[in-house]
Amino acid sequence: MTPPRYWALLLWAVTAAALFAALLLAAFSYGTWAYGRYLDRDGLVTQARVVDSDVTGVSVEFTNYRGSRSVAEVRWWAPGAPGVGDEIAVVYDPWDPRDAVRAGRPENRMIAIAAGAGSAVMVSVAVGAGVGAGLIHRARRR
Repeated sequence: MTPPRYWALLLWAVTAAALFAALLLAAFSYGTWAYGRYLDRDGLVTQARVVDSDVTGVSVEFTNYRGSRSVAEVRWWAPGAPGVGDEIAVVYDPWDPRDAVRAGRPENRMIAIAAGAGSAVMVSVAVGAGVGAGLIHRARRR
């Protein structure tokens, strides 16, 4: 029994959506990776004092290279987040000191790899859906 035509159309829609998601994830992955490289190359390292802590990150304050006080949110995924008042080393963007990451930690790379893997999964979904749609169209032409 040949599947109805709407299944092929549905699979073509899934193919298009998966390719779009793959493109978005790939762009996000590249941007995150490139920004991590930028911080590695041009970011400034300083000591920062923790002013607030929650489940996903800590708020830190530090004196930026201009001598003014800056506050940044730093992701903290590892167990054992520092407490309020502790000092940690951060790398911050000299053009936007509100953007900082922990010094020596590859969070941007980990996010980029995860997004790249998600992009690869979406490409495989698109290929599978496209092949399925093609097979349905081929079976309906017979």
